[in-house]
Amino acid sequence: MIKNMPLWNLLFKYGRSDDPEHPTELCILDWQLMRVASPALDVLFFLFLSSDGELRKQYYTKLIDEYYDSLSSFLRELGSDPEVLLPFPILLEHLRKLSGFVLLIAIWLLATNMKESDDVPDFSNIDSEDALVTMISVVPKRGYLQRIRELVSDMIEFDYPFSKLVDQ
Repeated sequence: MIKNMPLWNLLFKYGRSDDPEHPTELCILDWQLMRVASPALDVLFFLFLSSDGELRKQYYTKLIDEYYDSLSSFLRELGSDPEVLLPFPILLEHLRKLSGFVLLIAIWLLATNMKESDDVPDFSNIDSEDALVTMISVVPKRGYLQRIRELVSDMIEFDYPFSKLVDQ
């Protein structure tokens, strides 16, 4: 499927006067990194980078089911059969296979995203590989290690494999 990455540049529309705190529509912005890939990547990135352990423990399975139901409905609207294009067991297999890759990327992305604005690296002034490593190696203090612990714990809980991280 054609995918977009990263999936956190979202625009929400709030339009119900009786429920002003909940969005009525969602639009994905920033389509410059389009690619063909499994939708499992977007699901994993979104759920592991945009939520915390408490939310995942409570709703992870329900969110995966809801995602697949929504994707299936949309594919049917387009005239396709979701059971042919992406059966649910295949989505679950992709979630497992891609989890190690997402973990490795999440370790770096969360470190970058959770830094104080003054600590975010200025990549325009990098003059060597060592300078780059030093810039991205500074770990934010607030909450980062807790988020990584939750992420790893949840991946273990969901039986996502870590033994093949190098192969992915």
